[in-house]
Amino acid sequence: MRAKFETDLPLPAMAALAVVHLFVYGFRPVVAQPWQWADDRLYAGAAQNIILWIAGQQETWLGAYDYLTLAKAPMFPIWLSVVSLSGLPLRLAEALLILLAGYVILRGIGPILPKNKGFLTLAFFLLTFLPIFGGDSRILRTWLNVSLTGIALGSLYGLQVRVLLGRPRVWRWAILTGLATAAFSLNREESSWFLLWAVIGLLIVVLTLARTAPPLRSAGIAGAAIVSFLIPVLTVCFLNYSSYGVFVTTARKSPHFEALYQNLVALDPRPRIRYVPARTETRKIAYELSPTFAILKPYLDPPPMNHFLGDKVHNRINGMPPETREYFVSNFEWALRKSAFISGAAPNAPDAEAFFRRAAQELESAMRSGLVTSSGRGFSILPPVTREDIPRLITSFAVGLRNATLLRGVPTQTAQATSGSPSAVFGVSQLTNSTTTPPKKIQLHPANQMREAIRTRAHVILLRTLPPTYLALIFTGFLSLPWILRSAFVESHLRISLTIAVQLLGTVFTSVVPIALVHTIGWPVFRWGGAPYLSATHMLIPLVAVISMSFVWPMIGELGAAFLPSRPKGARRV
Repeated sequence: MRAKFETDLPLPAMAALAVVHLFVYGFRPVVAQPWQWADDRLYAGAAQNIILWIAGQQETWLGAYDYLTLAKAPMFPIWLSVVSLSGLPLRLAEALLILLAGYVILRGIGPILPKNKGFLTLAFFLLTFLPIFGGDSRILRTWLNVSLTGIALGSLYGLQVRVLLGRPRVWRWAILTGLATAAFSLNREESSWFLLWAVIGLLIVVLTLARTAPPLRSAGIAGAAIVSFLIPVLTVCFLNYSSYGVFVTTARKSPHFEALYQNLVALDPRPRIRYVPARTETRKIAYELSPTFAILKPYLDPPPMNHFLGDKVHNRINGMPPETREYFVSNFEWALRKSAFISGAAPNAPDAEAFFRRAAQELESAMRSGLVTSSGRGFSILPPVTREDIPRLITSFAVGLRNATLLRGVPTQTAQATSGSPSAVFGVSQLTNSTTTPPKKIQLHPANQMREAIRTRAHVILLRTLPPTYLALIFTGFLSLPWILRSAFVESHLRISLTIAVQLLGTVFTSVVPIALVHTIGWPVFRWGGAPYLSATHMLIPLVAVISMSFVWPMIGELGAAFLPSRPKGARRV
């Protein structure tokens, strides 16, 4: 029989909080900046193409191929298209999704939380009123990433809790874990840090079931999670194969492009220029060594790439003088793809793969034959970490951890304004079923000014009060650790909570490490706080705080019982 507590969440209080949440977050306008070709325009354009594909008006699901078509993971455009077809305003859909994430988490780990409706109401508040949602409101995948993190964590730990407690009906949690983890991995390319902990969590489930359940059931539950993960991932691969001829989720996962990029990085002499993967002199060497790569020479360096070379924005981002004419990690990937496309050497995805493979092999052959000295490869689209980078990497990790816990770099709604051509802005409004923020010169209607002022004020209050609240709860939880360890051998709930807390802390650390690495050798993401890159931690930290609060709550009850006079049951208060 199912424990009553599993269905005894404080639904009226949660509904009241949900109404307030929808007012604060659910009806904010959209910031339309459709000129942002690598972000807003890319996502919005892909979503519009998915809608046309669903309607049968085109054969390829993401539109006609160009160098941007498969550049980024497709989950966010899929989400945009679903929201657009539903008729819901985008901000309302985002708010509903984060409320769902909070509900899934409480439902998942509910059996190990205190059976107190006040505690659960406060936990729901901490898990859903996330300050990052009141910030930047462009067409970005940041907000979806936070919600998918919550749903994935809630389902993973819901599966663990029920297996560790010996509860029945865990199949749906296994399936939800696979689906949510797949959606998360299809939203951002650097999702491997979460996949690591998903595997660890699944191993805990399998090892527990191996001791307590028949082998077939253990294998079946693990298989359900794995198959549920593979179905969305393989579906995207099949869609890309049928539309573009490549069996990948995103072009960033292409081993041939990565090989070319890394071989170019390996040619770059030391000492390296920070944030520059392959300087001008290095590219000249590559043109001599690889006839295939030499095809790009008229396109990579002269005027066709002037919007990359000498770009004042990227020069400023990477801390270089305005007159600098070099590619950075932040734009070299795009320059390589675009030059291959406009040169005619890569008019489609299979030809692009073949082109990158040939160029990579020619450079590899030259390095192996000793024609040129290799200075060391990095990984993916990053240069290698050198000995000189180690101190900076440690500092970057500390900065990233601070920014993640203190929510540094979260912008305010008032700092955002719409810009772009009227037709493009109108297209964003139609896609998102939303109004857009006006340009800075246009004043809002007085009624709208008051409404937005209230929301902005609420966002500022949450941004100032919640980070110290999270830290206070986590710190108090650690202070109560001796009492927790004493009780953990008696209370299985506390023992499981401690297991999940350790996994969560590990997840926080592993989510900060790759971003610290990017800041050290890729591009300085922490110069502006790095909130979008640390978006997953905006759900991880509140969840750690809730678990920490669950440690302290029964201790407070014990202390209260010890020091406060007890009243007989049914006695009236005088």
